Amino acid sequence: MTIETTPIGLCMTAALPKHLTHPHLDTPRLLIVDDDFPTRELFQRVFGMDYHIQLATNGLEALDYIEMLPFDAVLLDLMMPQMDGFQVLQAIRAQKSPSELPVILISGKSGEKDIVQGLQLGANDFLPKPFNIEIAAARIRTQIELKLSNDLQRRVIQDLQATRRVQETFYRIVSHDLKGPLTNLHIAQSILRDMVLNDPTADVVLDNMEMTIEDMLEMIRLFLDVSALQEGALAIQIDCVSLRDVILGAVNRLSLQAKKKNVHISLDNVDGLILADSRLLNQILGNLISNALKYSPAGSTVSVWVENDNDDVLICIADQGPGIPADERDSLFEMFRTLSPRPTDGESSHGLGLWIVRQLVEQQGGEVAYAAPPDGGSIFMVKFSKCPPGYKFSPHK
Repeated sequence: MTIETTPIGLCMTAALPKHLTHPHLDTPRLLIVDDDFPTRELFQRVFGMDYHIQLATNGLEALDYIEMLPFDAVLLDLMMPQMDGFQVLQAIRAQKSPSELPVILISGKSGEKDIVQGLQLGANDFLPKPFNIEIAAARIRTQIELKLSNDLQRRVIQDLQATRRVQETFYRIVSHDLKGPLTNLHIAQSILRDMVLNDPTADVVLDNMEMTIEDMLEMIRLFLDVSALQEGALAIQIDCVSLRDVILGAVNRLSLQAKKKNVHISLDNVDGLILADSRLLNQILGNLISNALKYSPAGSTVSVWVENDNDDVLICIADQGPGIPADERDSLFEMFRTLSPRPTDGESSHGLGLWIVRQLVEQQGGEVAYAAPPDGGSIFMVKFSKCPPGYKFSPHK
């Protein structure tokens, strides 16, 4: 086969665009398939500075190379004896998709029928002869860059899938292999406490045991909560919820923590019906009240009350702890944010509780905010919409 030239054409002195290779990957590999020796040599000399070139004289040889070596693009002549470019293209597409291996057909036959047939068989582009070197180089570069981008995307997806499998395994271990035994240990501790009544030494040991178990269970709950939030797997069921029921339930669960720290929990006007998920609201208020207890000094008070704000209800939790420095308030609800004030009795703080609170509140259409009273301490406020008149109330369970 002979090649036609134009004044710009396949001129050996034509200026080539430089830096065609991907800056972060090895030099791309280009397979050139043409039965005409001068054409192969010309492509080798023109593109050899920018690509690793592999030459094939016919279709069968090209298919053997593709089976053995990785290529980033194929420049395939259409008119070859024995096996023409269409047949080679069909064989390539039986193994690799257009995104996995771009194929650019080249031919002096540039009729619309040939172009359409080539594209229908899976060609990525078509270069008619005679062609401009700069245009050819740009088209090759475009196809290779698309291919490298697709390769990167596939690797990222594979890495994410592998990470997801590891996360699912770890999630299963935490939720079943760790949480189950700890829960059983917590039950056993309660039984032991009933068996050793009025034994001060046993009470101290069991108190320490209970605090350790509770702390480990809290870490597991935090991990499971974060996993569910990040996976978008949190089931939310909005209903009309009684604030009194939820607040009293949270306070009862935290009564032992308050008793151990000698902190009084004061409730004032906690009535109200709001639109929320009762389970998540229970977790939100539990987190905020527990957080207030952590930072409260012995003999102080944690106050919980409810205020009406037009169509909304404001739930307020206040403590008499050290408060939060002004320069730390903007990042208060960020993930893994630890504050300079520390819990007053050495309790653990993982930097996740307030982040989880914000996520749970916002996913229900609510708002959460912080206020610093002039006389010290902290107030956390959660806003939810009131239940509209006539909305059916579902008792909290």
